[in-house]
Amino acid sequence: MILISMLVAWMTMIMPENVKLLTFTARTDSNKNILEWRTSNEINMREIIVERSEDGALFKGIAWITPKGAVKGPGTYRYTDACKAPEVYYRLRMVEANGKDHVSKVITLITKS
Repeated sequence: MILISMLVAWMTMIMPENVKLLTFTARTDSNKNILEWRTSNEINMREIIVERSEDGALFKGIAWITPKGAVKGPGTYRYTDACKAPEVYYRLRMVEANGKDHVSKVITLITKS
């Protein structure tokens, strides 16, 4: 039992915390939707999936982004989407190497007609 406790304590010290989403913003520019975000601690991150919905309920992946990896500082990303829906919802799904995923808050963009 002591050996297991020591192993858990050792793994806790060497294993990084889960990826953290520092910022996530969206804006429209010249009929395009621009998403920008920053992450920290990407060491065990496998991919970032940009998801879009036109009803706020059913999200579909529209881009699969390879993280910069092994970044202890912030990773900065930008994705441009040409969706022309009058109202569109975005979120990020960050997938770790072990398959565990983290879903961001939802951002809503309403385009002016």
